[in-house]
Amino acid sequence: MWSSVWGAEMISDWTRRIEGGRRPPSLFSLLVCLGLGSCLISASVWAKPRPEWEGCIHEAAVRHRVPASLIRAILMVEGGQVGQTVSNRNGSVDIGPMQINSIWLPEIERRGGSFRLIRDHSCANIHFGTWLLSREITRFDVTGLDRQTFWRAVGNYHSRTPELNSRYAERVWNAWRRLGQ
Repeated sequence: MWSSVWGAEMISDWTRRIEGGRRPPSLFSLLVCLGLGSCLISASVWAKPRPEWEGCIHEAAVRHRVPASLIRAILMVEGGQVGQTVSNRNGSVDIGPMQINSIWLPEIERRGGSFRLIRDHSCANIHFGTWLLSREITRFDVTGLDRQTFWRAVGNYHSRTPELNSRYAERVWNAWRRLGQ
């Protein structure tokens, strides 16, 4: 349940503020409430995640047990920006910094999120994107997770189609290496 990941009240309050046109809470307020003490990128161009996202990346890494450097690598590969949507051939759209596919919106909405929240707020986008990545990784038996299975899970963040999956995983691996991991 999403309330165990964020606070249901926090998501509800944040969504209400955004929908009502008011400013969302500060990062400090978000940390307290969480209970924690447009350009597309080509293969040859890598943009590091924005420095102001670092707090959210760290929070998401701790909360969802995913290496922060892996989140940064995915952000580099995805290349999304706050407020950005990218249309796909299949009619779906990729949303915000982690380019979360709109196919996940019903699941995100059940957990208190919204299209506007993940499009317009980097921290929410990073948390939901990391949660989706974590779900893919934990679909496998984590105790017996080998390198190949791990990278398949990372590729699943993008696509379960084998060819697209392996290409994406390779791009993330290359970005991760560029970050020094």
